Amino acid sequence: MDRALAGADAALRRKAVDEVESEALLVEIAMRSSETEVAKAALRKLRDDAALAAVANAATLRAIALLAIERIGSDEALANVARSARDPMVAKAGVKRISDQSLLATLAQSSAHQLVCQTALKRLKDAGLLADVLQKSVNSDVRRRAVERTSDLRELADLACRDPEPEVRAAALAKIHAEWALAQVVAESGFADTRRDALLRVRDGTVRARAAKLDADPEVRKAALARLHNPRLLEEVLREATHEDARVDALRRLRELNKRGLAKPELARLAEQDESWRVRREALRTERDADALARFAKEDEAWQVREAAVRRVRDQAVLRNRAEFDKAWQVRRAAVERVENQRVILQRARSDESWSVRLAAVRRTEDPAVLANRAQLDDKPEVRLCAIGRLRDTVLLWQLLRGGADEADRTAARARLAELEVP
Repeated sequence: MDRALAGADAALRRKAVDEVESEALLVEIAMRSSETEVAKAALRKLRDDAALAAVANAATLRAIALLAIERIGSDEALANVARSARDPMVAKAGVKRISDQSLLATLAQSSAHQLVCQTALKRLKDAGLLADVLQKSVNSDVRRRAVERTSDLRELADLACRDPEPEVRAAALAKIHAEWALAQVVAESGFADTRRDALLRVRDGTVRARAAKLDADPEVRKAALARLHNPRLLEEVLREATHEDARVDALRRLRELNKRGLAKPELARLAEQDESWRVRREALRTERDADALARFAKEDEAWQVREAAVRRVRDQAVLRNRAEFDKAWQVRRAAVERVENQRVILQRARSDESWSVRLAAVRRTEDPAVLANRAQLDDKPEVRLCAIGRLRDTVLLWQLLRGGADEADRTAARARLAELEVP
């Protein structure tokens, strides 16, 4: 039509529009005209909501699109504009005129325009439909904004438990203050960070104890135990926790309380019988019974426990036995570091299969024959260097300086001679 009237002045074009009866042509003029008055003239003759929606969706001039929206009477037609308008501001204007709550909920959930989603959400009053948006919207920003609009604790707790976006879960959790809802999040959320954050706010010790006993994430278990102060609940964790780290931490907390006389002696026995070597080892840290320490040093199946016992036992017979016969080098080394029997120390320095044990023994002997033997013959540089550093035989040191096994040995011999002030 614009092309047909291109040579006419504006007044003539407006008058020509008044003569047009074809709805399709009027829609075309209103959509495509670049002259406001011409487009308005065409728009004034349109009555059908579908035609007005078509103009709103595609009008060249935003002002014409907005005028078309003002004349639309059907919520369905307005929803069409909200979904299809090329201009987001026009789509937003369409949403602002919709009163149908179901349509608003649908737009909030599924519109491709963020502005449309947000505007629809602001106009949504129905609590049930708002809950649908919380549950079904694929847009995390919309879900987060919907959280701000709801006070339904069950919905908020459910969202904190299942929403894949951390920001949405955090927003939901921030609005929860009831203990039962916080407990639900701690127990059911599929996200460790959310369970941990809920634990920091929950006051019920039984909820913390349950998390310490059963939660799959070590950081959540640690957070739960850090806030447990009730000895009875800590004992419960020690007895029932499915994860060894929780039982270890519970034992440590009970030991802290034991300084104030709150722990029970039988708890040590319980810990010493635990299937986890880490718990048994932790229990030994404060064990005072000499027979119990000796038993663990000799009989526990885990070398880590035997080593811990050896480091606390005082019975020299036990230390001699472990230095000579324990199958784990870590235990033999710990025993060598504490045993007083020089025969055992010399024997370990010469013949132990582990260089770490030989090194520990060399550090504890002054025997010149053993030191000379290890300085010359040990196949581990660390042991040779330690032995050279303890030698007092200057003749041998000079021999090592002139013909040592490697440069490090010769350097160590030179340094030792300087310490002994031999020119």
